Amino acid sequence: LSSLYSFGKQGEFRILKEGLVCIAEDEIYSNEAPCLCIGDISIGDSQADIQTSYGKPDRAMSNHHGVLTDLYFLHSTDKKILAYIAVDYNSNRVSAIQVTGRVVVTDLTFFSIRLRDREVVVKTVLGEPDKKIPIEGVEGELWTYPFPFSIEMIDQRVYSIRVFDPDVVFSHNEEEEQ
Repeated sequence: LSSLYSFGKQGEFRILKEGLVCIAEDEIYSNEAPCLCIGDISIGDSQADIQTSYGKPDRAMSNHHGVLTDLYFLHSTDKKILAYIAVDYNSNRVSAIQVTGRVVVTDLTFFSIRLRDREVVVKTVLGEPDKKIPIEGVEGELWTYPFPFSIEMIDQRVYSIRVFDPDVVFSHNEEEEQ
């Protein structure tokens, strides 16, 4: 998939002496654009490209902000969805990607981090989060960093990974306040 945002270079966040940085093709970037991807889906990809690769979504919806969301069920049984990926679009371009579930989905990683990884893996790759926010209703935490991504941890394991375009997507708190 080609991406207007990442210019075809997919990078990854790594801890260096400078702190957490985005690296693509052995180059440190001053912004996070090349690192905003999960698997082969990048911020800025077109909706047509995603649907060509993944097919018709299992569910499509929109919200009052005009954001369109396509849901793809990755692992499911007759009674339960075990993992899914949600792709948000603004002006037919990917503005957020979220993979969620309680099973490992090997091809949809946030660099080397995948669903069900232990928190030590996340800390090794990304370091300590800036904030750990309790998630109501489950015994989990939302880990946030000074970059446009977050990770939900439940039972000390990755339950959800979300990356977003900071210029387009509201955080969940901002949406609730408006």
